[in-house]
Amino acid sequence: MKKVILHPLFLSGLFIRLGLIFLVLPLAVTEWYVPFLSSSLSQITLDPWSTWLNQGGDQVAFPYGYVMWFVFLPLTLLCKLIGVPLIFGYGFTLLVADISLLVVLSKFLPKRENLLLAVYWLSPIVLLASYGLGLNDLIPVFLLASSLYYTQKKMLFPAGVLCIAAVSAKLSMILALPFFLIYLFHNRA
Repeated sequence: MKKVILHPLFLSGLFIRLGLIFLVLPLAVTEWYVPFLSSSLSQITLDPWSTWLNQGGDQVAFPYGYVMWFVFLPLTLLCKLIGVPLIFGYGFTLLVADISLLVVLSKFLPKRENLLLAVYWLSPIVLLASYGLGLNDLIPVFLLASSLYYTQKKMLFPAGVLCIAAVSAKLSMILALPFFLIYLFHNRA
């Protein structure tokens, strides 16, 4: 992984991501996600969605499950404690998920760092969707990819936990479940 981190393509992609985190303020993030996360930190409860709605918050502000909420909490809380705008906690959470996904993908494609960095890390689709538009799909995709990795290694308990976490983060990840079942059916050993 050290070879990837020092690669010029990785550093270029990291620079682009950091620039987007500091310069772009996606509307969904500023209007919905960050206010919801701020509200959930102001009044700690196991049901931040009800608290948000009781405060007059928009119903579509954070249409994700507990896993997504738990993933965003640590860096958002850190930003709140040190007085940094919460949007940076949001952005750096995406960056951590992005780098983690790159690590998992590199395990699927060993010795193909250049291809992976060019096709995934510098992908305008990933950059625009995640950092420009504020879509959170990196998190459930990372969880799902990790689940696939553990399934490939025949470590089914962590694979199952990560698959459930991916579905909890974003319900559309349930579409991958039939592929897991087909794989397990054809690889009974």
